[in-house]
Amino acid sequence: MINLRRPLEFRYYSRDKNCSGNYSFGAKSAIVQPLNYNAPEQIRLAYGDQTDHMLVLYVTNSSEYAPECQYAYGGMGVAPAQPGSKSTVDRVRAQVSTNNITCILHIGDISYARGIGALRNAFMIHTNPITSHVPYMVGIGNHEYDHITGGDKDPSGALGPEGSNYGNDSSDECAVSTLIVGPHRPMYSSIVRNVGDPIKDMLQKSLEPMFYQYHVDINLFTHIHSYERSCPMYQGQCVDDGITHALIGMAGHNLDFDTYTGAKWSVYHDQQFDYTQISVNRTHLHYSYHRNVDDAVVDHFDLTK
Repeated sequence: MINLRRPLEFRYYSRDKNCSGNYSFGAKSAIVQPLNYNAPEQIRLAYGDQTDHMLVLYVTNSSEYAPECQYAYGGMGVAPAQPGSKSTVDRVRAQVSTNNITCILHIGDISYARGIGALRNAFMIHTNPITSHVPYMVGIGNHEYDHITGGDKDPSGALGPEGSNYGNDSSDECAVSTLIVGPHRPMYSSIVRNVGDPIKDMLQKSLEPMFYQYHVDINLFTHIHSYERSCPMYQGQCVDDGITHALIGMAGHNLDFDTYTGAKWSVYHDQQFDYTQISVNRTHLHYSYHRNVDDAVVDHFDLTK
């Protein structure tokens, strides 16, 4: 949608399941005004808290303002089983209700239901204040593989990576000028117990050259329940055109309290319950890391394209 010249309102009408009879009014959106620096280009519609209310979300073409935000985290689960999840949901819910949030990214280890239907239901209720407002995008973690030893229940027949702990568990890129990927397993970590981790080494060998070739800006991953961010880097060295790696597995699961090697590429790390926010437009990206306890920003960086 471009060159909006007058106020615009979206309305939803429907007929019965046989497509017969007259259309009846279902819901309407707030009014999108013209002459807006953040002119909408890609419209998304969603129901709000009431059945007759629609939300309008959009991607902007503006380079002057940066209204498009998304929140990212992993390893959340549901309280009280996972003690930090309630504070994460409370913080993100407050932001969703007051700001122009485009989507939520939950990169694996979603409910930790481990085959218990009641926990899956509790997670859906737990996150409903968020998912009823904005798209909730999820990735597959080791706790989302729905099999114990092989891929018999996976249509692809694929085996999980060696050392995964799916047990009886329950059943990325952001399109602007910035390229973000969201796997689950860490490609880099300066935690001492992860030195020599074969999966980490495999990711560096198999995927890092491709990420660098295609100019990936940020690699978000979880699995470990703490936070760590790198400098822009490639093959273990800080470089100007490198990939910024961010471990963001601190949304709710019991935290991992580890020691660190002091690697030069590691810019910041901590072990608290938190969430991250990414705001983007055509030319700029702002990344911030917020502490749940007081919503303070304790780490951030900017990218300009």
